[in-house]
Amino acid sequence: MSNKVNLTDRTSFIAKWNAIAKVAHNMATEKGFHEKGDDLWTGTIAKNDLAARENAAFVEQLLLIKELALIGTEIGEAVEAVRSGSPNSAKVPHLLVVEELADVVIRIMDTSAKRGWPLGEAIVDKIAFNADRERLHGKKF
Repeated sequence: MSNKVNLTDRTSFIAKWNAIAKVAHNMATEKGFHEKGDDLWTGTIAKNDLAARENAAFVEQLLLIKELALIGTEIGEAVEAVRSGSPNSAKVPHLLVVEELADVVIRIMDTSAKRGWPLGEAIVDKIAFNADRERLHGKKF
């Protein structure tokens, strides 16, 4: 099996990732996950208003931390699913740990779509980069 991603697969994956990420973000917005805090900073900032720019950057940092914390919460739920023996989910037809990992990816998609980050492209680029790395990437486990 090849570790290389061909151009057709790359383009298709990125387009599908972006489409699904947009759905994930729209759903998160509709379900209220972007109401608290997202409205702390709106409007335009004058180029010479350094204090306002610093405040906006700080608020933006806090919002990203909130989004990353939600991702971390889902990872914690996946850990708990493993600790509980990973029974079948009561919500979807998968093991509970698989459901929680899906939630991790959905949260990641939401964050990347909200911020306009090209995460689908970055995933493909990182896989291509990792293909040529040494075994265990030099890490000790």
